[in-house]
Amino acid sequence: MAEKRKDSRGRNLKTGEYYDSKNKRYMFRKMIDGERITITAPDLVELRKQENDLLCRIDRGNKLNTRNARMTLNAYFDF
Repeated sequence: MAEKRKDSRGRNLKTGEYYDSKNKRYMFRKMIDGERITITAPDLVELRKQENDLLCRIDRGNKLNTRNARMTLNAYFDF
């Protein structure tokens, strides 16, 4: 069985979570519609709050700051 990834304090990290020891920050990465979305936070609790908000927005179908969110009115009608 593979070992779970842990940060410098021994806490388990979920899929997509990383600890950047150089900058001492936590990061969450996810690919959405071919774009990589990265969230950074100074502690794991704050990162997981932001991660949960992001995943809830995706589930609800809200647009993120992607190319499709900034389309013109004419492009929207064509869509």
